[in-house]
Amino acid sequence: MSRTFDFFTNIGDFKDVVSGVESTTYLSEMQGSYERAKQNIVSTIGQTLWDALKAQFASENADEKKDKAVEYLQGAIGNRTYYHHLIFKVVGKKKEEVSFYKYEIQLMQENYLDAYWTYMDQLLTLFSSDAQTFSGWTETKMYKTLNELLIKTADDFSEYCGLDGSAYFFNRTIHLQLEVSDTDLASRQITAETYANKPKLERNIKRAIAYRTVARAIFQFDYPDLPRSLRNDIYNEWSKTKGKQETHVKEAISELFHRQADDYWRLIDQELNQPVDEEGDSIDIEIPGDDINDIDNSHFLMT
Repeated sequence: MSRTFDFFTNIGDFKDVVSGVESTTYLSEMQGSYERAKQNIVSTIGQTLWDALKAQFASENADEKKDKAVEYLQGAIGNRTYYHHLIFKVVGKKKEEVSFYKYEIQLMQENYLDAYWTYMDQLLTLFSSDAQTFSGWTETKMYKTLNELLIKTADDFSEYCGLDGSAYFFNRTIHLQLEVSDTDLASRQITAETYANKPKLERNIKRAIAYRTVARAIFQFDYPDLPRSLRNDIYNEWSKTKGKQETHVKEAISELFHRQADDYWRLIDQELNQPVDEEGDSIDIEIPGDDINDIDNSHFLMT
């Protein structure tokens, strides 16, 4: 079976969007890393859009928006590929008696992940801005599920849980947010009528959903698919504990978000069960003080 390295005709194309690639690097030696990157991106944008942009890359007909999307996709898959391939480069350098400090490898990995996230955010934002041009986007399961969610945009999601407004992370967590709505909301029989004309209650419901969703994402997602703030938390805590596995550290940080979500759900439950005044309004209840970003909490979230 012949393998392809879509969106790149040669190593020169690859080096145009990925910094620090050595001149001795060949596309063929990165095939395995490319396949991992491709699988991740296709699972996000869907096979239909991948094929459409692949056709545009091979086409001689210019299309401003599609060409821009190809550019973003090249940057995304190129940097994600080299992130996976970097460890093989480091091992190869040892044979040449060239060594790296651990923090240097970590810094290089983070640079490639940051570039990947930037390109993916730009790509998904472009898709959402023109559903007619990128019709395949509206056919993805992620997009169809979006209308069922209480929190519908990346910026809104960021507002309720304090993370950056990444379109990529938001779209990756759509199915998790739906799970939370189908469990935590459904078990309380909360509907739009429940919080109609009750903005504080609505905000707290959305906060609870956002924190629970992030808690699940930390536990389920691979390290590269978490925002930089969460990756920093995991790496810093792992560096301090030394003996613990990364999985244990992820579980601990995930639990912090679960506890914050629990605080909001307790607040919501109290308000839903409180007697109302003559005008039908519930008595105000203070927002929980156990904030994840509290100065006394050693697990800071860098946003």
